[in-house]
Amino acid sequence: MKVLALTPQNLPTPVSGLAITGDVSVGSYTVTTGVLDIGRIEFDPVAYPNSVLIRVDALTCNYRDKAIVLSELDRLAASDVDTQQVTFLGSEFCGTVIAIGVQVAGVAEGDRVIPNAQFPDAPAEGVVPGIATNHASVGWLILHESKLVTVPDAIPTTIAAGLSLGCQTAHSMVRKGCISTDDRVLVTSARSVTSLFVISMLKATGARVWATSTSMWTDDEKSILPDNVTLVPVVHGEHFPNDAVARDIVSSGGVNVVFDPFFDLHLASAVTLMSQHGRYISCGRVRQHPALDEGIRDTVSEHALNSDYIFNMMIVKNLSLIGNCLGSKDDLLEALDMVSDGRITPPPVDSVFGPDEGHRFLERSFSRSNRLGNSVLDYR
Repeated sequence: MKVLALTPQNLPTPVSGLAITGDVSVGSYTVTTGVLDIGRIEFDPVAYPNSVLIRVDALTCNYRDKAIVLSELDRLAASDVDTQQVTFLGSEFCGTVIAIGVQVAGVAEGDRVIPNAQFPDAPAEGVVPGIATNHASVGWLILHESKLVTVPDAIPTTIAAGLSLGCQTAHSMVRKGCISTDDRVLVTSARSVTSLFVISMLKATGARVWATSTSMWTDDEKSILPDNVTLVPVVHGEHFPNDAVARDIVSSGGVNVVFDPFFDLHLASAVTLMSQHGRYISCGRVRQHPALDEGIRDTVSEHALNSDYIFNMMIVKNLSLIGNCLGSKDDLLEALDMVSDGRITPPPVDSVFGPDEGHRFLERSFSRSNRLGNSVLDYR
């Protein structure tokens, strides 16, 4: 099975069997991509009674994966070993169950599965909660059955490969937001996969939604947004609370709820726009690795993390600031049902690449602000 592997650029000793396919910039780093041929790994169903052998069929990369790749390359570059090493990437995938442990009851051979990143509660006794893997591109995985859920037949593999973290996180955030028809909602970074899921889930609530984005949207791209959503373009360097749309939001009473995937970009602006007793919910940050700071500009405020201002607004407006890390298994299963029966529309597949196009896959996944939806690495 051909799989995507990564290595730091220009290390002197080649990796046996690695066919180099190209270089790509990730943050301020240059990464070398290549293909390895990895056969089916050994799996003992008695030694791993509650685990499953999975063949990865397709995978996608999210913003978190970008930071992990850079950290892995830091580790490899600092290694004292003589032989050049490789690493793999990817925390979201769709795969096929090839073999199961003797006590596995929840999945069967031949099932299509995606990861269950339930957090903070453990999915089973003795199983670590959270992300199932950071290295899906290795092609073969052995995971505890509780870290997996089966994919409904109606969902194609290329779509399923990008569902798990985004829809699980978004469903948890919307659940915590307790949205009603009368609410006014702001969703930031509208092109991010998590925000696209949130926006789609808000359609059924009937709430009025503003969605901010610093990227240009074509008319076709705008057509995927529900009718209750107003797209708000934000120019790089613009003071978002002072533009016409923001003034309109404030004059209408402010927003009741904010969904924000990147608190270190938007928090100060968000609290400015919020009404009394508003709920602000965030699931992450943009600055996850020093190499990612290059080229990042605060697109909303010069003082995105001005703690004095933020806490003053929080107190005066009686705001609730709510953190969200991933979600429960029920969040994931309900979101999958919503996708399967058409209640929500998942982010589109932006592009599909094979393992020989790993450099193009990474470039599209990590370096293109005009990407809408997921780039998919297809191993089939």
